[in-house]
Amino acid sequence: MEGIELNLSIEKEDFSLNEEVVVKVSITNHNDKSTELFIPIDKDVKVGIAGVVVARQNETKYQILNPLGEENITNIVGRSYYDFVHVVLDSKETIEQEFIWNQELINQDTQETIKAQAGQYIISSFIILDEINEQLEYYEPKNQLISKLTFSIID
Repeated sequence: MEGIELNLSIEKEDFSLNEEVVVKVSITNHNDKSTELFIPIDKDVKVGIAGVVVARQNETKYQILNPLGEENITNIVGRSYYDFVHVVLDSKETIEQEFIWNQELINQDTQETIKAQAGQYIISSFIILDEINEQLEYYEPKNQLISKLTFSIID
């Protein structure tokens, strides 16, 4: 969309129980000019380019992943409204960051942390191409990119 590409990648499709899952996020600007993006990020994270969510299919269990390491991403202009970071990508530029999942999930109903079980999982991330310049109680983006991957945890 609008010359911007969002990719998620993982090493393989099947992981054993208790194996760390490393997720790589890359955002590429294929345009001939710089582009501004707004990327969700967990409110407690001070660095990073994307909020990555792992969820068990058809359940209300999830975890928002934190960036792996202290990446120095100079493209981040600063935090914006709604716990987004404001990012500027130059023409033909790609930025990447890795995230790690420790196979724990949060039960959305009880807020209890539980270990993942064997089954199908989804990794997802999104970026917003709209300009966010005011705080609203609810924000529905008009232009966004969403990337999802499905993988399995096996016994």
